[in-house]
Amino acid sequence: TPNGIVLSPIQLNKWLVLFCDEINLPDMDKYGTQRVISFLRQMMEHGGFYRNSDQAWVQFERIQFVGACNPPTDPGRKPLTHRFLRHVPVVYVDYPGEVSL
Repeated sequence: TPNGIVLSPIQLNKWLVLFCDEINLPDMDKYGTQRVISFLRQMMEHGGFYRNSDQAWVQFERIQFVGACNPPTDPGRKPLTHRFLRHVPVVYVDYPGEVSL
C-alpha cells in the first residue's frame, strides 16, 4: 500500500489472535530491558515496526496480542515493565483453593 506494508488476516472482518505464552521468561539485558517485551510494546504502541532489511514500516491491522505468564515471584520469571503494562489489561487468576478442587 502507499502507507507501507500491512500485515492483516486475508479474510475480511476476521481477526488474528497472536498468543504469547510465558512472556515474563526472557532475561533482562545489560540495560535492564527485555528485548522481546520491548518489541511487543512497540508493536502495540505504534501499531507496527520498521523492518531491518529495508527500513520499511510494517503496519498491523486486525491483529490482537494475548499473553500469559506466571507471577514474577516464581523461579526464572522477571517482572514486566510498567512501560509495557500500561498498554495491556491484566487479569490475575490465582491457583484454585481446596474447596474448588
